[in-house]
Amino acid sequence: MRAIAWEFVQTVLLTLAIFAIVNLTTARVRVIGPSMQPTFRGDGSELIIVSRLSYVWDAPQRGDVVVLRMPASGREDLIKRVVGLPGEKVQIVGGHVWVNGEPLEESYAVGLTSSDQSWELAADQLFVLGDNRAFSRDSHSFGPISLDELVGQAWLIYWPPTEWGLIDQRTAAASAAPSSP
Repeated sequence: MRAIAWEFVQTVLLTLAIFAIVNLTTARVRVIGPSMQPTFRGDGSELIIVSRLSYVWDAPQRGDVVVLRMPASGREDLIKRVVGLPGEKVQIVGGHVWVNGEPLEESYAVGLTSSDQSWELAADQLFVLGDNRAFSRDSHSFGPISLDELVGQAWLIYWPPTEWGLIDQRTAAASAAPSSP
């Protein structure tokens, strides 16, 4: 009887340890809303795994799909794409994004970003935008985000099974431009 009880205790402890490790290193997020279409449907049916450890060893890169806490409230998770990195100058001119005086090639983006503006990013800031520019609450409306506001990097779609797979991270790159805005 003691052997069975000890096995039960070991099983419970192992289960709790695995649960703790999974929850400390990852988050699960439901993608709701049109801001990341066409990358995600946004109808609430897609569930993704977010790696909380991605940026412990590496810095975010342009094109990374990230989950962040809504600036100011800190309660709502948003999913966006990194377009501006620390120390860069980001401009929106005529609905198009420019980084350090060069247009950003964005094959994933739909629509144009509203309101011409310019931002100088500090050493601890990122500029994030939704892929569906006309329907996204992002850095063009609330400004650059602090690296501390990142939950992590969107890593894997795990639901629905027909959508299962890794999330393409680096489809954005600044291209050379003949002139600046």
